[in-house]
Amino acid sequence: MGGVEDDEPASKRMKLSSEELRRLSNGSTIKEPVAGSSRDLMARPLQSEGGEEVVGSKGVIKKVEFVRIIAKALYSLGYIKSGAHLEEESGIPLHSSVVNVFMRQILEGNWDDSVVTLHNIGLTDERTVKSASFLILEQKFFELLDEEKVMDALNTLRTEIAPLGVNDSRVRELSSYIVSPSYCSPTRSPKQGTVRARSRSKLLEELQKLLPATVMIPEGRLEHLVEQALVLQRDACMFHNSLDKEMSLYSDHQCGRDQIPSQALQVRLCSANQIFFWSFIFLFEYLLDGKFLIVCSHEVFSTILPVYTSLESLFKRLLGSENESGKNNLKLSKKIAYHLYEIQCDFLARMLVSLFEAGECPLISSFIGSHRFDPRIIKISCKLLLSYFKQKSMSFFLQQILQAHTDEVWFLQFSHNGKYLASSSNDQSAIIWEVYETGVSLKHKLSGHQKPLSSVSWSPDDRQLLTCGAEEVVRRWDVSSGECLHVYEKTGLGMVSCGWSPDGKWIFSGLNDKSICMWELDGKELECWKGQRTLKISDLEITRDGKQIISICRETAILLLDREAKVERFIEEDQPITSFSLSRDSRFLLINLLNQEIHLWNIEGDPKLVSKYRGHKRTRFIIRSCFGGLEQAFIASGSEDSLNIAYKFLRWVYIWHRGTGELIETLPGHSGAVNCVSWNPANPHMLASASDDRTIRIWGLNNLSTKRKEPCSNGIHYCNGGY
Repeated sequence: MGGVEDDEPASKRMKLSSEELRRLSNGSTIKEPVAGSSRDLMARPLQSEGGEEVVGSKGVIKKVEFVRIIAKALYSLGYIKSGAHLEEESGIPLHSSVVNVFMRQILEGNWDDSVVTLHNIGLTDERTVKSASFLILEQKFFELLDEEKVMDALNTLRTEIAPLGVNDSRVRELSSYIVSPSYCSPTRSPKQGTVRARSRSKLLEELQKLLPATVMIPEGRLEHLVEQALVLQRDACMFHNSLDKEMSLYSDHQCGRDQIPSQALQVRLCSANQIFFWSFIFLFEYLLDGKFLIVCSHEVFSTILPVYTSLESLFKRLLGSENESGKNNLKLSKKIAYHLYEIQCDFLARMLVSLFEAGECPLISSFIGSHRFDPRIIKISCKLLLSYFKQKSMSFFLQQILQAHTDEVWFLQFSHNGKYLASSSNDQSAIIWEVYETGVSLKHKLSGHQKPLSSVSWSPDDRQLLTCGAEEVVRRWDVSSGECLHVYEKTGLGMVSCGWSPDGKWIFSGLNDKSICMWELDGKELECWKGQRTLKISDLEITRDGKQIISICRETAILLLDREAKVERFIEEDQPITSFSLSRDSRFLLINLLNQEIHLWNIEGDPKLVSKYRGHKRTRFIIRSCFGGLEQAFIASGSEDSLNIAYKFLRWVYIWHRGTGELIETLPGHSGAVNCVSWNPANPHMLASASDDRTIRIWGLNNLSTKRKEPCSNGIHYCNGGY
């Protein structure tokens, strides 16, 4: 509670307008008649304090309370006349007459009278009365000091404040102001009256918080209730994953599935070395030799088409020969999709557009392309085609499949700022990808390891990257240049995991002798925790306060090691643990088990099992899961299960709602086991998956369904679409 020099902005104070202050200071209540009111026709008798009249369909809102809260909100918003009119018309005063007197006394600085009135308000809790009296007399003390009435201030402190027996430490602090020359210096500013009014207004606001709401309605009560309702609606929304903070008061909030990354990344304008025209297509993929394309429809009708390298021959095959009327016989059907390979020429793009204009491609309703190039590069043909499709409101997709690793991709992780993605592979390399709004591109391929890479770890500032070879060494890389800055190793031992301290000053590594070591950046070993500290599993996490090291110490147990307090805690599972992931706030741990379950643990204090997630398959390999989405409201995981379509086995990415545990999305596409997933922490609509098929897939939203819909007649507001 500051003195009169306190000049905190009025926006954070109790919002009392000059009109309201004038009425209180003149002895008027807020219930004065307002010019132009219909008092004679519409005013009703005062409702009693205990009136049970209710409003609303549920019968739980008391009308008296409802009207008072609305009136309070009107005054707070500066609508003084409207607030007074509401009191008059409803016959329901905002405050009782004694409370109005009390408020006026506070604003006018009648401290002794206000303390007397406080006792007459009818408070039953003596502690509340004393605490409120303390605040009032404290303000009196400060104003006496400001007026250089030091002895009067000292007398107030000794005879009025101290006997209350409230907040002794604050009393001692007030006594120090008596002898403080800096505080006792007079404030001769011409704005002194304004500062004092603000200080008294703040006192009234503090008293509002202290006194029962039935006596003085808290400031911002209506806003609090509305915000609470919006937050509850948001939390109850299964698919809420929107960066858009706009939530309408006109209708209930509800998001659709389109807020979950479920399409291979789509962009508006992007280079494409492969473009697909399709209709009623369910799935399409290359055979492993890359020479043929498998295409199938919803009816599970499939065909295998050769992949052509000649644009001219492919175009002729697509169009066929001209008929007698001179029109092309298009070899298109609802059951077959055609793969147009490397469309990069303006000539072919213009021919296709002319076919659409002539109405000769009635069955082609969508466009999809895959690319492996830098998404910032824009080709003329793609610009032309995409512009045309957008103009005609035709569907178009563009997906990115990253193929730079030459063997299975085991691990991947977005940087903290979401600007980079790092991946590691059985091919003994790691790759740093640069992330753009429209996709990702290869920045550096990191070579030097002699064994497969089991994991990567970003520095807190995302300027450096650790890579860990399976039972080999840990390397530290500069992200900007791709240069290896240091190699961490121990003679006769191999590293199995790596991680950073939150300040970026040290690194941690798990070794194959089951110990964990801490190193300075220059390679000096600082500490080593020996014994059963870790297994040969490449998971190691350090909490964001830097105090706890988390590792798998036994087949069915996770160690939470407090390195400062030297205290160990354990999470015991009934099944073997294969991997784990730490939440961004370091409060929760996601544990993957051998029995094809994912367990969510709260690790604050004694570890507690919170949720279980089921549905994915794990039979032979280490499958990793992650937190993700807005406020990490979702759980994503790789899987080994497959769907056999047209002799092609397709693997899935699974997504659950974190709070309910409900499986809300499965993403098919990979042709090998999906080993790892990572959700972009800066973009809740971007998800990456790594697979044994040697590819990384970037998943995003379906642009076709993210257009905002108007609120429905049933009062449900869809955020960026929904169904």
